[in-house]
Amino acid sequence: MKQEFTDYNGKCLRNDLTLGAITAMSILPFALAFGALAGLGMPAGIIAAIAAGLLAVLVPGRVLFFAGPTCIIFLVFSACAGRYGMPVALTASLFAGVLVFIALLCRVDRLLQYIPAPVAGGFTIGVALVMTILQTNNYFGINAVGVSAVDMLLSYRSFGFHANWRTVLYGTIVLVLMITYPRKFKKLHKIVPAQFVSLVIALGLHLCLVPSAADSPILEAGPFAHTLSGSGGLLFGGFAVTPVGGLILSSIAIALSILVCSGMSQQEQERQTGKALLLGAGNIVLPLFGGMPVGAVQETDEKGTRVAPLFSSALMLIAISLLGSVFERIPLSVLAVILIVTMWEKLDFKALKMVFGSKKPAQILLFFLCVAATVFIELPYIMLLLGVVTACAALRARLQKKKA
Repeated sequence: MKQEFTDYNGKCLRNDLTLGAITAMSILPFALAFGALAGLGMPAGIIAAIAAGLLAVLVPGRVLFFAGPTCIIFLVFSACAGRYGMPVALTASLFAGVLVFIALLCRVDRLLQYIPAPVAGGFTIGVALVMTILQTNNYFGINAVGVSAVDMLLSYRSFGFHANWRTVLYGTIVLVLMITYPRKFKKLHKIVPAQFVSLVIALGLHLCLVPSAADSPILEAGPFAHTLSGSGGLLFGGFAVTPVGGLILSSIAIALSILVCSGMSQQEQERQTGKALLLGAGNIVLPLFGGMPVGAVQETDEKGTRVAPLFSSALMLIAISLLGSVFERIPLSVLAVILIVTMWEKLDFKALKMVFGSKKPAQILLFFLCVAATVFIELPYIMLLLGVVTACAALRARLQKKKA
């Protein structure tokens, strides 16, 4: 760490400030969306994003990490919370942090390379469909409820499909901006991300059309406060260990979702230790204060130091301190569309190309079976199945290698 700051000067400080500001603008919309739409409240996502930045400062080695919640973790965590309750989901997140820490130190995440292409492609398409089905409710302003995609589809049938035109307007604006902005303004997108631009424009329009929250005809993000029994998390609200089966299932499912999102390990032990510390320790600490699990580890090659994530966390903290009352007015359709578009942009096109390029009926059939299973089976169980499939594929590859 001393070597990192040996030649630290004004130019390095400017680089750190710039990188920190760009990262804050990139992460903030997702943090707000994950917290608000998961049912914990926006602070849950913000706490996770800020804490991840602070933990990145402590990671050893000259490696720059940024982390935060992801769409897959959000869906798995929300499914566990909806089925077993928020206290159980937070307790499971803590245990998941322990599992992730051990798994990463043991290099278990290297097994991800053995996931068959039809399974990987079918899983990502299925998760994108699940996100779309669940968040269509917020896009159209329908008061439907459901834990899984099937529950939500049945709920749509019961409630009917009576859309709120203003909600659809805001969501459509964000949809168009999220798709066109990165393509039309590639250089600007790298500095001011599309999700931040979309959020600012849609929120600004909403505030102009409806200045008072009391007169708002649409669903908004709501009070900028925790909703877990009025507390700030497990440290103040207490742990929940029943049902035991639900807690075990949730812990394993959340841990697997974190490992999937963290990506395969790097060759350097220093980087792997840093990733283990960031994801393991982070997910152990965050539930204590009501934060969501984090899983996306982004290693950047930009010219910056460990001060950059510190600036990023500080800027987000300043933003919510000064603009918390403004963030409360964000239409839920805006946050929903940001997550939907992001999920579809993260599709594993390489796996899809391998599946359909091979023109093998068995692989194509397996792909569609994985898509259907991901949509119609609850995600915690899907994560368990994915873990089993990965372990079996890795064992098979090892046995074939020994025979060769």
